[in-house]
Amino acid sequence: MLRIFICYGGREGERIGTDLRGFLRNQGLDAFLASPRSPDIPAGVDYKRFIDNRLLSSHLMIPVCNSGIHRSAPALREIRLAINAPKPIPIVAFIRRRCRLPNLIKRKWEPIRFDAANPRSAYQRLLVEIYRRIDYEREKSEDLHMIEPKEFFVFGALKKLLRRR
Repeated sequence: MLRIFICYGGREGERIGTDLRGFLRNQGLDAFLASPRSPDIPAGVDYKRFIDNRLLSSHLMIPVCNSGIHRSAPALREIRLAINAPKPIPIVAFIRRRCRLPNLIKRKWEPIRFDAANPRSAYQRLLVEIYRRIDYEREKSEDLHMIEPKEFFVFGALKKLLRRR
């Protein structure tokens, strides 16, 4: 199953990240929200270590970029960790219109922009971009075991998404 790591900064980012997590899970992806209050973190564990382990085992990171991400030390640290990991984690930024990307990810991949009043309207575009990025990473590395083919068919999923429009 495709593992997605979502990080954010600020209350608006947390609200959007929580909603995005639910959307991606409904699409059959294993989405994880990096938050001490995440329902995915078992009680009694070291949440910082758990979050780092989830990041390093993810196929892709989605930073929810609004003005809060620039002031979030944990989110910026997670982005640095994804970039500097022994096997870097691909990043697709989900950015609020009229906000700027953190310098760390400015030239990583074309971001998906959302309107603050209705971020859900951009979820389908983000989902397509997730599939595109994973497909690109697989072709680039020729690491065909990165995602089990029987669990994830990029072209079939894209066709299904495009038919919904």
